[in-house]
Amino acid sequence: MGDASLTYLRYLARRESTIQAGLAAVKTAVLITGGTAAALLTFIGHLATQKGSDQVKLLACPLLLFSLALLSVGVASGMTYLSERATLQGKGFFYKSASFFNIVAAACVLLAYVFYGWGAWETYEAFSKFPQGTGG
Repeated sequence: MGDASLTYLRYLARRESTIQAGLAAVKTAVLITGGTAAALLTFIGHLATQKGSDQVKLLACPLLLFSLALLSVGVASGMTYLSERATLQGKGFFYKSASFFNIVAAACVLLAYVFYGWGAWETYEAFSKFPQGTGG
């Protein structure tokens, strides 16, 4: 096997490990953002069943941010697929765009965490506006 073949095999191995790391990041982000959005939606549903609950409106922004985080993770998942598919292409424009797809996927995961952090902050702010119980 020539040096060029070994170099190419090493490149493919690095690409594969990068894609697998990206998939792990996407799966983690899906679990975190999806679980948080589901829990918040359940809590909003509980609040909505109570009479005169104005607190539901306070949680609209955090729910939107958690949903945007989940959407961003979905885009990252698609970009990861495109990156892997482009790598398997082996030549041409689509093959050369594999790194671009990988960078977009990483950026989308980072964006998901930004949305998640922002949503967590907005949730904290919303909860701080809830009326306090009498503690009796």
